[in-house]
Formats: sequence, structure tokens, C-alpha cells
Amino acid sequence: MSQSEFFAKPPRRGRIVVAVITGLVLVAAGITVGVIVTGDDSSQTETASPGSSASPSASTDGAESSLPIVAGEDTEAGVGVGYPHSKVGAVSAAVEFTSQVLSTLDPDRAVEVAEVANDPDNGFDPADAANTVTAMREQMGLPPTGDVPEGASIVTAPVAYQLRDETTDSMVVLLLCYVTKDTGSGEPQEDVGVFTMPMAWNGDDWKLVRSDDDTDYTDLNTTPGSDEARAKGWIGVTR
Repeated sequence: MSQSEFFAKPPRRGRIVVAVITGLVLVAAGITVGVIVTGDDSSQTETASPGSSASPSASTDGAESSLPIVAGEDTEAGVGVGYPHSKVGAVSAAVEFTSQVLSTLDPDRAVEVAEVANDPDNGFDPADAANTVTAMREQMGLPPTGDVPEGASIVTAPVAYQLRDETTDSMVVLLLCYVTKDTGSGEPQEDVGVFTMPMAWNGDDWKLVRSDDDTDYTDLNTTPGSDEARAKGWIGVTR
């Protein structure tokens, strides 16, 4: 089953369960998982699958309810680069970087992606990305080093965003993401997570920057596409 096919279905319905994800933090980059939830609130019947929005691009009262993101004009090491100097560009870059660096269990690949995403002048050590992958593997019960076990994978798919501290050249992009973890044995686990991506324009493109902001955004975690998600300020992203 391809990643797109797998994400085409909503997560299993059931009670929202908060799970502690120890060590799943790319500290130097400021990429953090505020909370991971499993399942869905049975009282909420509307969900959005990754790559889509559960609501139209504009609501009846004129408020923004979805944002069409764009692809980078070029690729570097398989990572999209060359985004427009705009809010759409910043969110699009954040979605791309999150999808790439948090969708691999290969430490070397994580470093490769981080080297592309990182702002070399105000960024982080891309080698820290390898530590994040190691933490994810350990959390999944996989060997922390060595070849990725056959069938094991992690896929992170952003489906909604919010902004903090928005200026022309910098902003913090919050992403609500589906996270699917497969150990290669048993059923894949479908979760939802809140990620923080501090972005800055370096004169040519949007890049990840170092951030000392430790704001706790766990209260924003919710089921994507639900009424509660919209009430909490989440705006869907569409491709």
C-alpha cells in the first residue's frame, strides 16, 4: 500500500488518548512534538485526510479556512526548495521540511534533509536530525541504529496550520499532522501530532532557524477537520 493510499482513510475512531513521546524532539531546530493523540473523538464526525481539507477555501463569513500550498521551484537532495517570499511560501516550505525530515527512519537521510532545510547562518546542527530519528526508532520499539527493519516506516503528513509571530521575513508555523508508524509487524499506528516550525527568509528562500521559544501548544491538539479544530484556529492545507 502506498503512502498516499494509506493516508486516504481517516484515523480509527475512538477516544482521544494522549501518549508521552519521550525524546521525539529536534531540540536545536525548534521542531517539537507538543502532543501525540491516538484515534478520534467519537463525538466528532468530520475528519480530513492528508493532502485535503475538510472545508472549502473560504467560509461563508469570509474567514480563511484552507490554504493552497505550493511546490518549490526546484529540488535539492529530493527536498523541495525555492519558495515564494510570502506566507504561502513559508507554510509550504514548513510542510515540505516536516514531511521529509519526520518521515524517515534512516538517520543519514534525516541529516541530508536537515542540511537542505537548515538556515546555515542562524540554524542548527543538521546532525541533530539523526538523534531525532534514533529517538523515533526507540519509541517505536525498533533498534536505534543499523538498517531499518523490513516493513518499518514512519510517515508525517501535515494537514493544517496556524501562524505565530508573523512578519514579512519570519514566522512560527504550527502544523497539525497525521503521524503513521509501522514497525513492520502488526497494525500500523495512526496518530495526530502538533509540530512547531520556526521559519525565516534568508534572502533567497525560507529556512528553518534555531528557536529558544518553549511555548507549550499541546492545548491546540485535536482531530484534523473537526469543528473543534476550526474553533482552535486550525486552517487546512491543500495541494
